[in-house]
Amino acid sequence: MDEAAMRQATLKPGVVGETGMPLVVLHSTAATTTQSTRAEQLPLRVTAEFDQWPEMDARRREWVSPAQAAEAIAWCHHTSRRKPLTCSG
Repeated sequence: MDEAAMRQATLKPGVVGETGMPLVVLHSTAATTTQSTRAEQLPLRVTAEFDQWPEMDARRREWVSPAQAAEAIAWCHHTSRRKPLTCSG
């Protein structure tokens, strides 16, 4: 799991660091199928930020407190289970 989380952190917000234990584990089942999904939100202690990264044209990096992150995750999960953390607004 840590390897996948690090790969996503490098692609999406352009950072690297050390992951911790999952803060949030979400389980959901789509209304149109019997498939269930599991998503984990991991903390990341950032050790480096890249000036350029693969998805920089499609994403922006924003630093928030743990409380703000938890609120955004809960809001996104409530409104649409497939939206990324950046759906908060």
